[in-house]
Amino acid sequence: MSSLFRNHKSSSGEGARSRLGGRGGRGRMVALSLAGVLLAGGIGWTATQHGPSAESDTVGVVSASGSPDGVQTLVSAEGSGYALAEDGSGIYKVTALDAWVKVGDGARQIFGGGAGLFATSQQDGSIARYADGGWTRIGDPGAEFAVTDEGLFGLTPDKSAVNQWTSEKGWTTVGGPAEHLYGGGAGLFATSQQDGSIARYADGGWTRIGDPGAEFAVTDEGLFGLTPDKSAVNQWTSEKGWTTVGGPAEHLYGGDRGLLATARDTGNVMRLDTRQGTWETIGGPGALFLSVNSTVYGVGPDRAGVARLVSPGNWLRTAGLTDVQPAAVSADQKVQRLNEFTQQGDEAFNAWVAARASHFANEPDPYKFNWEDNGCNVVKNSLEVAGFRFKNACVRHDFGYRNYQEALGEEGFRHGVAGQTGLGDQSPKAMIDLVFKQDLHKECNRPVMSGRYPVARPAIQVSACTAAADEMVEAVVAAGS
Repeated sequence: MSSLFRNHKSSSGEGARSRLGGRGGRGRMVALSLAGVLLAGGIGWTATQHGPSAESDTVGVVSASGSPDGVQTLVSAEGSGYALAEDGSGIYKVTALDAWVKVGDGARQIFGGGAGLFATSQQDGSIARYADGGWTRIGDPGAEFAVTDEGLFGLTPDKSAVNQWTSEKGWTTVGGPAEHLYGGGAGLFATSQQDGSIARYADGGWTRIGDPGAEFAVTDEGLFGLTPDKSAVNQWTSEKGWTTVGGPAEHLYGGDRGLLATARDTGNVMRLDTRQGTWETIGGPGALFLSVNSTVYGVGPDRAGVARLVSPGNWLRTAGLTDVQPAAVSADQKVQRLNEFTQQGDEAFNAWVAARASHFANEPDPYKFNWEDNGCNVVKNSLEVAGFRFKNACVRHDFGYRNYQEALGEEGFRHGVAGQTGLGDQSPKAMIDLVFKQDLHKECNRPVMSGRYPVARPAIQVSACTAAADEMVEAVVAAGS
């Protein structure tokens, strides 16, 4: 079969900047402040921050034979994180409450992306797809697999062809010989068996876009490559071709969003903000890292457990993979998780919504949160007026009040506990009340559907709604004082 690189497409935008190794001389390591400011195009690394390996409850080094609680692989699939146990005995999905739910009995490898979660059989290497709570065998063994938004791609065992699988068409051949496959939100890429150069698959054809690299990783924001001498990190997009975005690095890690890289000298992990062009140190050394939506997960050097990034240098260890009923976390950890649910902005709201869904799905909850609510102690009819629904705001407000009171006591809830709440000068009560007002006003500005399209509400409706919302805030805050 012909090489997938044979039908070369040229493009002035891509061809002019197709050499991954061509800018390696610019990638000198430079020092960075903890704020992660990028200087002279290099990645700077600091050794002062702790990563997942620094957790006090980290288990000892895993034996060579592997462990059901150890982690072999982390992948993202359709916006969720999955782990394969180090001994291959189980496949697990992480919940919004930092617990793990078993979704498969075992695998050699797992692969994830926009098209879903896939795994190879421990018995014969055949590949199966996970969907609707079950597994379906969809293909024979392959040398490698990669997942994009457009489907699963596999190399034949002899690496003579690249095949694509979709739920609509099954398997079709889309390319000839290749050495390695790389998939993600930005598409499918493959390296040549002849010279290691890298090509992109799009619109039914292959285009050579770069020279060989030490490693490649794919995110929603493009293809990233390490120069052969690991002196620079470069990014490729179809709009800009190749640009240098960082200096020396040891390994690259992709996922749904954001690129992660580890330092060559310390092993510390950093995150790239492609919009600002800056790097930020977020933790110490680890065996694996993964970006899932806006969340970063890391596996300690001993592979004994998974931690979730809360803030740069601050990691929260998740429950063990095989914990059916995870042990309750400490009061400090519970408050830390509460803080993530009770901030202003969509990210905190969406995190809380996901956690609530996890609770109602009867998934394990190591935090033992109290999900009871009393609807802000108002008449039920007041929670939905003229098409505006205030219930979710009240449920979130009740959640914050109850759980902070249980974790910190009444005094801590009202006035904060120095060095514990992580809310700055705000007491938990003040922050929850502020978020309550934000949630109500967000509902007032929620578009309505006109046919198939959302349209803004009339200003007079929004004004009336916000006035009613402000009255409710005043009454609820007064009742809680």
